[in-house]
Amino acid sequence: MLLVVLLTGLTPVAFAQQDTLSRHRIILKIGRAFPHGEFKRTDFKDAYPSLAQDGLLFGAGYIRSLHPFLAVGATAGWRRNAFNLDDFIWPNDTLLVREKRATAWHSVFTLADVYLQKSYTEQKTHNEVTVYLRGSVGTARNTSAALHIRTIYGDINFAESHKVALTYGGTLGVQTGYTRFRFILELGYLTTRPSFAVKDARGKTLRFRQVMGTWDLSAGMTYSF
Repeated sequence: MLLVVLLTGLTPVAFAQQDTLSRHRIILKIGRAFPHGEFKRTDFKDAYPSLAQDGLLFGAGYIRSLHPFLAVGATAGWRRNAFNLDDFIWPNDTLLVREKRATAWHSVFTLADVYLQKSYTEQKTHNEVTVYLRGSVGTARNTSAALHIRTIYGDINFAESHKVALTYGGTLGVQTGYTRFRFILELGYLTTRPSFAVKDARGKTLRFRQVMGTWDLSAGMTYSF
């Protein structure tokens, strides 16, 4: 309900409406990516469980305001979620394992963005607050987690696989400050579903589709010009 109030112009008493934003903004952010749904799965119903852990998210973008309530832009970013080896190997199996290692799930993405935004200026301090909703769609180059486990009975090996897939998401954000540099805080969801093909130690190819969805919490800065 608060978001509806902010975006429809029912201004709180302490704020005055501000109908102008700088035409151009550059954004840099860093945060955490929390796996959701199938990407967080820890069971072994699939031949290749994702077992993704909380990871890092970096992003950079450009925003151009077309109207006080509308902007467009582009975002480039990187997301990394480690593979949880502790859940893959049960405690009773530790005596059988001589070596274990895994790489992380990776996504490098580029997105086209559309913003719905509303700006307010606090009358006493002149601090400007902008609330925005962002919808994004684009592509991501995704890398599956590679796995190597050496046991007393033999090795389990799966190589990395790379695949480009459609990526989309949505974000709720707040920008605040009174200079060209502003602080931002964002909560968003980003997902993609690549089709991987990985080879095991015997050269056999395993094909599977992996949903890679994360809830993302990030903070950063914008520069207006």
